[in-house]
Amino acid sequence: MLIEKPRIPFREILLYGWWPGFLKILLYRAKGYRIGKGVSIGFGAVICGERVEVGDYTSIGFLTIIRGKEIRLGSYVQIGSMTFLDTPFIEIGEGTKINEQVFVGGLQFPDSRFVVGRNCQIMQLSFINPARSIVIGDDTGIGGHCLIFGHTSWSFRAPSLRDRWRWDSPPG
Repeated sequence: MLIEKPRIPFREILLYGWWPGFLKILLYRAKGYRIGKGVSIGFGAVICGERVEVGDYTSIGFLTIIRGKEIRLGSYVQIGSMTFLDTPFIEIGEGTKINEQVFVGGLQFPDSRFVVGRNCQIMQLSFINPARSIVIGDDTGIGGHCLIFGHTSWSFRAPSLRDRWRWDSPPG
């Protein structure tokens, strides 16, 4: 079963996305989010989730949207401007850097997960679709302008035995 939800959380952006970062941090702590010390949340950036943990000295760029049921960002994570992370479960390890204009989302199931290990880098303009879980190991880099899909829409269909028999038979 696919998850149906609005594409962009306009309500959250209009209500508190334009507040200064220190006011957003106070609001998020009042909502029960666990926000570490030295966290920076850019102008227009919003975090929407049920269980949210943001580690110490994490930086979230302006106009960035992070949305999921469970969100865990480690310490010293850097998320660039105009990045959109939208998956039910998001976990980003400490020291990871996600550059500008990275899109993580699209077709989703309730068990969709996006997990990035420690000290990773995802370059700008990458598109990652975690319809099924995407797990990126520690110390990994993903180049810019990449497309990564976690589902089998382009999987190879092996020919059936009948098709193979027809191919192997001599012409005539």
